This record gives sequence, structure tokens and C-alpha cells, in this order.
Amino acid sequence: MSENAIEGIISKTLIGEAQKNALDFVAYLRANDMQIERQMGYWEDKYYFGVWYLNNAVCNILISNEEKTDPESWTFWSDDSGWAIFGDSSLDEKLKEIIWNHVTVCENEDKCFDSCKKSRRTIFGKEFDNVCGSAICFNNPDSEATECLKIIVQTRKNQLLTVQSRCGLLCDFCDYKKSHNCGGCIETGGHPFHGECPVAMCCQEKGYTHCGECDNLPGECADPNCTKIDANGFFECSGCENTSCDKLFPYSYKDPDHGDNPPGARIAICRAWANNKRKN
Repeated sequence: MSENAIEGIISKTLIGEAQKNALDFVAYLRANDMQIERQMGYWEDKYYFGVWYLNNAVCNILISNEEKTDPESWTFWSDDSGWAIFGDSSLDEKLKEIIWNHVTVCENEDKCFDSCKKSRRTIFGKEFDNVCGSAICFNNPDSEATECLKIIVQTRKNQLLTVQSRCGLLCDFCDYKKSHNCGGCIETGGHPFHGECPVAMCCQEKGYTHCGECDNLPGECADPNCTKIDANGFFECSGCENTSCDKLFPYSYKDPDHGDNPPGARIAICRAWANNKRKN
């Protein structure tokens, strides 16, 4: 493991219980197939890491910083951007109390980031006003609090592994859900707000819940410069040996307006949904 990886930073920066708890949490993230990347830009002079699952943000971790010389300093923030992912109230009461005590409430809006999506939120069964976009923050969590971090991460992962569409689009995060009162392709039988979706219709006609169950789930494109358009306004890819599906692939990789960033993200989601079903 590189010393520039988060484990190396933790080992050389933290000591005692802080180091033990931080390494335990990172090991949990690795075991759950999370991607951990050091953040640059504004954060490049700090040990600030973003945690991702299936190309979606899960949480952020700061190991010490220039304002704090305390060698036992590490901080966790959830990265949920206002999405309702903590509504489940079935958690143990003691753990819920610990999490509730670390909800980030924007009491002084002038000191919060411009991009903060303050909102009224239900977090594990309790309502809060003016909750920050990063709803939960722990500074130097002890072993019990570290278990709460794992629950927060698992809650986020469970949401991402919940089937929300035919094509792998995460409808819970889609702006059109509210702005256009879109019911999504599953609820509407393949007819979301913009009309009939050929990807959803193809999936339904084959009797699948989502495209991840189909043997024709496409791989990466053999011709990334293909620009042909079919009758539905989708990019063609039927000539590519790796992309046997001529509907989902161009929608995911080629559509300049509604395609994925990064390309192929919804296909990765479909694979994860299929794998999760097989495991369970």
C-alpha cells in the first residue's frame, strides 16, 4: 500500500485510538468495494479524501489539517447532497442518539458554502431544520461512533443497490423527479415524463426487471468516435462487437444531453444490481 494512500497518511499522521479507529473504518470501506480518492483543487494541500461507490459520492474524510496540529484529528462528513437516504428509523436507539448529536445544522448561513443544500430532513426517524448538504459530521469518532459511520455508509450503499429504473439510472437523485413530477420508467411502465423510453420498453418486453439481467448488457465501445443516429434519435452501435445492445449503450455512453458522466455509469449500476441479487 502506497504511503500516499489513505492508510499510509493515517499511519504517519494519527496515533493511538484515533489511528486504530480510522484504519478500522477505512478497512470497512475497502471491504465494501468503496473507491477512496484524495481530493485536489481547494483541498490539495490537505489530506482530504472522497469516498465513492459506483461513481456516486458516499462520504468525505479529512486527516488532520493546517489549522489543527493535534495528531489525533480526523473528520468524517456524509456526502448525501440533500437526498433522503437516512429515513430508516429501525436503528438501535443508542446509535440513533449518537448520530442525531452529529447532524450538521446551518445555524449561520453566512458561514456555510454557497453550494450547501439546506433543507428539512428526516434522519433515522427524527426531523431537523436547515440541515447541511453534508448532513452528518463526526470529529475524532471513538470506536462506538465509528460503528455509526459504518451504518451511515451501509445505508448509502443500500440505497445505490436498490433497483430504481430499467436502465440503471438512479431516479432518487434525478432532478426531473421533482421538477417534472416524473414517476420513473418502472412505475409508469416505460413511459416517464418525456414519453415512451425504448430502453425501458425493450427491457420489459424481455421480461426483465432491469437491463442488468440481460445477456446483451453492453461493454465498452470499440469505436468511441461513432456518431451515427438511429430513428429514435439514439446513437447507433450495432456494428460494435462489444456492444450487442443497440439501445442502452448509446444512451449511456453517447447521448450528449442525457448520457452518463462518467460514460457507462448506469451500466455499472445495472451490473451491481444483478450481482447483488445473485448474492442475496
